Amino acid sequence: MKKLIALLVFMLSGASLMAQSGHRGLDYKVELGYDVSTKSDGPKMILATGIIGKRINDYLFVGGGSGAYMDQKTLEDGNKHTYVPIFADIRGYFPIGGTTSISPFLGVKGGYVINAVSSNGTDYYKFQITPGVQFPLSGVIDLNVAVGYECWMPTKSELKNQNLIALRLGFGFHKNSKK
Repeated sequence: MKKLIALLVFMLSGASLMAQSGHRGLDYKVELGYDVSTKSDGPKMILATGIIGKRINDYLFVGGGSGAYMDQKTLEDGNKHTYVPIFADIRGYFPIGGTTSISPFLGVKGGYVINAVSSNGTDYYKFQITPGVQFPLSGVIDLNVAVGYECWMPTKSELKNQNLIALRLGFGFHKNSKK
């Protein structure tokens, strides 16, 4: 196992030295999304998040973010169901190369979700995994599209996990290193 970890560290450090990433400085991402519960009576969340981080090389992005989730019930029953996530965001990119700049990715997010309205409500731990595709729109703007799985684990043990299908549409903003 130690040899495998050492080999992975060696490969990643070599990839970061050889990579010619099209990004420099910090990357800023804005995501809009819709989460649908895997249960018919579960939550349906509308969300907006902001993410800031660094594209370390062509293959790896590391960052963090926050935003707002609003359960669709808020629009239907007038009660407030609003949450604020704070999370880490790691994305592995798989550049296709050749004549295209389209890049599939696998995003993993983990963090804490604060119940922003109810003082007696529960907070959650959040885990999300979303495969997606990044489409460059220009030298400094990317379009990100992803569909994946999200799990909210309540901090109160008497409650059950919320399993959600995550739909994401986002824009990434960065400096172009070719200038």
